[in-house]
Amino acid sequence: MLRIFILSVNVILLFALGYYFFAPLYGTEKDKRNFKTYENALYYTTITHFTVGLGDIAPESTFLRRITMLQVVISFYLLKGAWKSS
Repeated sequence: MLRIFILSVNVILLFALGYYFFAPLYGTEKDKRNFKTYENALYYTTITHFTVGLGDIAPESTFLRRITMLQVVISFYLLKGAWKSS
């Protein structure tokens, strides 16, 4: 269970960095505003990891949406592993 927790924290931090760095490069103007700070990227990543998002921040560009889809799939398998191991 500790292993899955550590993996989840690493996934969250890695994807937050991805949104923070890729939004200015590949995002729309709204993406650049939404992910302007690392805290916003971390918030979005955490909400997306444990739920499917609240909708207050959502990427508009195709590239960032693909990153989000990848994150949802990885998060699903991590949480599925946590469920099976308990």
